[in-house]
Amino acid sequence: MKKNEMKDIFENAVQREVEINQSLKEVEVFKFGRNEIILDVIISCPIIIAIYILMYKVLKDLYEVESITNIFNFLLSPLMFSTHFIIIILPLIAIAIFLIRKRIKINLNEKYLKMKLFKKINFDEIASIRVKKTGFTVGINVVTLNGKNREFNFRYMNSQKMTIGFIKNLLKKDEEKLEKLFIILKKSFGEKFFIEEYQRKITKKEIVKNIFISVLVIVFMEELCSANFKFLDAHLRGEDIFKRFKTEIKVQNYKDGYSKIPYRNDKRNGVGKYYTSDKKLMGEITFKNDLKVLEKEYYDDGKLHKETKFKDEFNKEYYKVYYPNGNLEFEIIYNEDLVVEKKYTEDGKLYKEDNFRENIFDKLIPHGKRIVYYPNGQKFIELEYVEGKPLFPIKVYEPNGRLKIEEIYVEEEEKYIQFKHEENGEVKSSREFDKNTTPPGVTYYDKIRIFNYFLIDGIFEKEIEILNSL
Repeated sequence: MKKNEMKDIFENAVQREVEINQSLKEVEVFKFGRNEIILDVIISCPIIIAIYILMYKVLKDLYEVESITNIFNFLLSPLMFSTHFIIIILPLIAIAIFLIRKRIKINLNEKYLKMKLFKKINFDEIASIRVKKTGFTVGINVVTLNGKNREFNFRYMNSQKMTIGFIKNLLKKDEEKLEKLFIILKKSFGEKFFIEEYQRKITKKEIVKNIFISVLVIVFMEELCSANFKFLDAHLRGEDIFKRFKTEIKVQNYKDGYSKIPYRNDKRNGVGKYYTSDKKLMGEITFKNDLKVLEKEYYDDGKLHKETKFKDEFNKEYYKVYYPNGNLEFEIIYNEDLVVEKKYTEDGKLYKEDNFRENIFDKLIPHGKRIVYYPNGQKFIELEYVEGKPLFPIKVYEPNGRLKIEEIYVEEEEKYIQFKHEENGEVKSSREFDKNTTPPGVTYYDKIRIFNYFLIDGIFEKEIEILNSL
């Protein structure tokens, strides 16, 4: 097996230990990414120049852009801003992030080290520090006492194997950094710090991982370049390339007034406002990609009157109506299986709740409980429906929540029977009502069905009086 080159660097460092110790600072920062960047830039520069020359030729000859008279004029053209971003600015951002991640900071006074973007690791939290080398990659592994493994990797090339002068000098400086780093680690951690004797071979898993990352980078850059070419092509053809991001307000006639609708990418997007002829706001609709999301209607004084929220193009989420004083009058909530309707008094108290579902003809029919509430929030009348048919008995409660009356319907005899319950729940008495001769609004089945019956002034006081007299 090949000897780990880090061993040679460590042995050289030990020979210069006195000299290195004299140069140590309170805080030492080791940067190992600079040489990688320089080498990558040297390799990339010919490719970048070739890309710019090719684009210059294409734009000048294919599109016959008159404003491009020479290469310098081309590079400064606004057309090239997106290209500069991809080829220069984006890599510069990546380089900045890369360099930040290739740093090791050691504070000898406060006794901690920090690698890449990890949190500080105190010396007394470290169980071991191991240095390994795999191919051109040097890895420094820090294992903490709680079992966490922090790894720092960077590329290393032996300066003795390089013939180009200035690159050889750069690599030599990296070796000097490593010598100083190894002396600090040896001095601070003793036997906890060690360097593997032999160099590791690159595993198949690591090869596959590197190939995968390279392919991802190539695909990403290809997509960016493709998007950039489409951007330039659309611009040179006179198209508004930013149209999809711009919002245009269109004023249109609407009923007896007018509307202001925001359009983006030729679709309604945003809050459209609807006005009367005398410029009073009468409604708003929020659009997303031409579909309604939320619709509002207003009273003449500007207060909210109605509100509808949509799930999608065909389904609503809820519908609400408000009293002029701002309190909720009623609301309809559209669930997957049931539609729930709730009605409120003008002072904001819930007085009736209904449940519906759609039948095969898409018509809403009662299904579930229908409940009338006292002003104190207790149940007053309760009846359950199944597919539009009442499921007797109807239950009638006192304001304290005690069951007082149960009402059933005998279909064969066409009559209603009310059973009065004692406090212990036993039936005390009963009375009957003929369906055909009893006036409307006497049976509780009628009362619970009459539209807005319980909004009549004083109705609850009257009902309580009737219930107490039974």
